[in-house]
Amino acid sequence: MRVNILIMIIGLDISTTTIGYSLFRDNLKLIGLSHINLKNETDLLKKLDIVKSELNGIKTKYEDDNYYVFIEAPLFTTPKNINTTAMLLAFNGMVTAISYVVFENKPTPVTVYNARKFFCPELVKVTHKRDGTIKETLSFGSRDKKHYIWDKVKGLEPQINWVMKRTGKPKDYHYDETDSYIIAYYGYYHFFK
Repeated sequence: MRVNILIMIIGLDISTTTIGYSLFRDNLKLIGLSHINLKNETDLLKKLDIVKSELNGIKTKYEDDNYYVFIEAPLFTTPKNINTTAMLLAFNGMVTAISYVVFENKPTPVTVYNARKFFCPELVKVTHKRDGTIKETLSFGSRDKKHYIWDKVKGLEPQINWVMKRTGKPKDYHYDETDSYIIAYYGYYHFFK
C-alpha cells in the first residue's frame, strides 16, 4: 500500500490588527489566501485565542501530515513609540509559539525585506564595490511597495477575486495576504528547492 504524504506550506504576515496567511502545496500551488481580522479585539491574549482558533481550523480542514510554517520575522526598527515595538515583538513571539503548538513544527522566520528582494529581482540593484564585494539592494523607488507586491501576486494568481475599495485599490487586508504569499514563496525556494 502506497502512502501519500501531503505537505502544506504556510506563510504568515503578522501584525496586531490583521494577520495575512497563505496556504500552498509542496508544488507551490496556492490553495488558500486569506487573513485573520483582529481589529475588533484590544486584548493581546484574546487576539491570540482568535489566531489559535483560525490555525486549528486550517489544520482540521486540510489534515496534512507535514506542515512547514514560514512566519514574518519581527522588525527591530523602533517606531516612535517603544511600547508599540514591544507589543509587536511580543505578539510575533506569541503567534510563533502558537503556530509551533498547532502545526507541531518549528516556524521559520523570514524577513519581509528578504522575501520582497527574492520575489522582485527586477527591483534589485547590484553594486560592485572597490574591495571586490557585491552589494544587492532592493529599491521600489517611488512605487508603493505593498501595492507593487499585490499587483505582482495578482498577475501570478488570476483566479483570486480581490475585493476593491471605491478608489480602485484593493482592501488593505489584501496587502497582508500578499506579504504572507511572498514569505511562503521565499520559504519554499530557500528550504525546498
